[in-house]
Amino acid sequence: MVRLFRPTPITLCVVATLLAGCAKTESGAAGDSAIASTTASSSSVTTTTPVATPINLADVAGKWNMRAVPTSGADTSATTYVLTATSDTSGWTLTFPGRPPM
Repeated sequence: MVRLFRPTPITLCVVATLLAGCAKTESGAAGDSAIASTTASSSSVTTTTPVATPINLADVAGKWNMRAVPTSGADTSATTYVLTATSDTSGWTLTFPGRPPM
């Protein structure tokens, strides 16, 4: 049986408060604006986006016992395998139980 949910005023206030607390703000704190204006007047301000550093494959080299579980819930059986990782991508293998490495 499906039961419809009727939001109460308290529920709406809690949800609104959570959303307001998680929202991004466009301006910084009052102290930040004073620092930014001083910096902007003394030199040109350039904005850069952080660049993600690539992963070093030697850091993940080794044998990894993996277990994949579906999130849908329709199929509850997990798939297990062993991932053998090397310092370059040419030597990576997957080994499923009872099967030769791929």
